[in-house]
Amino acid sequence: MEQQIAELIRQNQELIRALQIRDHSYNHKVTVQFEKFDEENENFDSFIERIETYLNVQNVPIVNRAKLFVSSLSAKLYQLLKNLLAHDIPTDQTVQTVPFALKGRVENEIDRLEREGIMEKVESSEWATPVVPVVKTDGSISLCNDYSVTLNPNLIVP
Repeated sequence: MEQQIAELIRQNQELIRALQIRDHSYNHKVTVQFEKFDEENENFDSFIERIETYLNVQNVPIVNRAKLFVSSLSAKLYQLLKNLLAHDIPTDQTVQTVPFALKGRVENEIDRLEREGIMEKVESSEWATPVVPVVKTDGSISLCNDYSVTLNPNLIVP
């Protein structure tokens, strides 16, 4: 999704966006202009109100609204939102030790998952999260990941 947003920004760099809307009653095209967000002279709340009004008045389909919104942002604001909403930044966490009593069963479970093609061994990776072995009632091991340590620090998690 981040690549799609970046592509939209790259395609829509002009100051003013022109949308072509077909008016079926007169069968001609009407070009409607929508000015980009001006972060120096406009409050973001008023921009949101302005774009919502525009989208409703122009009857812009819901599937096209996100594209118009993103294309209307200034490059600086887009970068701010991108950083705030970033969820795919590689993170690498320190290895947590597995309890000695579970070590053999954890290794067996990893081997089984590799054999079945669910996991594959890599030499190194930018992505890592701690593994938490959970003992099931039948004594087998379920491998879970502790994603709470790799979440975006800008997100508020309950």
